[in-house]
Amino acid sequence: MTPPNIFTCGLNGNGQLGQEDFVDRCDPMPVNALDDRMIVSVGCGSAHTAVVSQYGDMICWGNGRNGQLGLFSGVDRDHEAPVQLPAFCDDQVVKVVCGQEVTCAITDKGHVYMCGRESNVGLGGSAPKNTANPTMPSAVEGLSNISSLAIGSVHGVAVYQSNLESE
Repeated sequence: MTPPNIFTCGLNGNGQLGQEDFVDRCDPMPVNALDDRMIVSVGCGSAHTAVVSQYGDMICWGNGRNGQLGLFSGVDRDHEAPVQLPAFCDDQVVKVVCGQEVTCAITDKGHVYMCGRESNVGLGGSAPKNTANPTMPSAVEGLSNISSLAIGSVHGVAVYQSNLESE
């Protein structure tokens, strides 16, 4: 087991701290459920959190009522503990970025996948939705070779990098 490398604090009404409860915390606390992996990227939305581990997997928790957790079960309740998403692409996820009610993943090939309230930021994931999990992250067409991404409450900005190996 590796020592914890992710800590959370603040309001926790939707379980966004990943502490397996809904208790607000003033002091940073380790997210013990993630002690078995090294977190390499983290994103926070208005009431949800998403991280990427060294294995390229994405883990989410908090408010998912608009699909921003990528979990079908998240649309009807909060998740107060981290939940690993099933694989949603063939690439390795390397970065995660959250907006108010949206979560975006950037892969090592520069592809962008998104879940949540897509209409808020105008980056509608255009790949067919998975019928078993309609909130699963879907590819954002028109974005490739992306090295960085920022999502505000109603807009997004992507940085194109021409030397990425996009397929």
